[in-house]
Amino acid sequence: MDGFIQSIERYDSSNLLTALPSAFLEPLLSFTLMEDPEIRLLVLSILTSLIDRRHNAPRLAATAAR
Repeated sequence: MDGFIQSIERYDSSNLLTALPSAFLEPLLSFTLMEDPEIRLLVLSILTSLIDRRHNAPRLAATAAR
């Protein structure tokens, strides 16, 4: 799973429709309904990595921690 997350972090897409096709997104989102918080956090990390094309997540995390 760590390798999957690392490859997602390096993925650069100019179009969110190609980065997040429904065939990929729907099964991924189904994991957010699980009771295990670690799995939900992992899915959130994957989605954030895919959506954050300008690598602003560290700045948002620093702001949220204040």
